[in-house]
Amino acid sequence: MIPCDLFHRSLLLATASLLLTGIALAEPTYHEEYIFPPAEPNGMHVHASSIVVCPNGDLLACWYANGEPLDDPRFYTKDRDK
Repeated sequence: MIPCDLFHRSLLLATASLLLTGIALAEPTYHEEYIFPPAEPNGMHVHASSIVVCPNGDLLACWYANGEPLDDPRFYTKDRDK
């Protein structure tokens, strides 16, 4: 029979290990992909991109570009269904 303190300590360590493993698996991963290919070979056309998960699970990205012939920057958005 395992002494009570040793049993509780082992149970606590096992539970903590499982919880920490679950937290490690739940960490976000990094992924990037162009919504539209860059207009220029060096890819310097799209700036300040942001992405958010909408309440329904869709993704919404927004960015601006200042490389157009116009003097004022243009703002763009694009959504992607989950």
